[in-house]
Amino acid sequence: MPRKNNPVDPRPVEFQDIQGCCEASSFEYHYLWREYVRYKKYIQESEWVQSGTCAMREIGTHGGLPIWVLAHKVHIQGKVIAFYQATSLGVNYDLVREWVNQTLMPPAWKYLLPHEGTPHGDADNFGNLLRTLGVEFQLGQDETTRLADVTARLDRLRKFLSSHNYFDKEVIENIETGK
Repeated sequence: MPRKNNPVDPRPVEFQDIQGCCEASSFEYHYLWREYVRYKKYIQESEWVQSGTCAMREIGTHGGLPIWVLAHKVHIQGKVIAFYQATSLGVNYDLVREWVNQTLMPPAWKYLLPHEGTPHGDADNFGNLLRTLGVEFQLGQDETTRLADVTARLDRLRKFLSSHNYFDKEVIENIETGK
């Protein structure tokens, strides 16, 4: 059944269900999938589904060369995220950002307060993008074990410091001097 155009949403019909965007090359996209789904299992494989929707658009020119952007959609726990990358020989990133804001980003993102986060990111801050969209993912077994180890070490350090009557000033001085 074809989707109906939302008259309030100025984006093209095929992009109106997008809730967030991630700038990532095909390698970065594959790496994110591998890290979040395949190896660390933060997200179940059935919760990360790439849709067949993919668009290659010429968005303008730079230095006489066309600027092309490739975008595809992924459903992660019911949230629709567009992964995009500029694929041209020459790229004007200001033009790419303007196109993304007008074509891919949900119209309401402009009204978010700074502390509410922006549903846009890149491969480096993908976890923050997921959290902004309300996607839940849990630490894998390795991370949970490491977190427990660090917590146990901190507890032992606190006990040691309190048993030797260290005060914060002395601890800071010892750290600064390397004692």
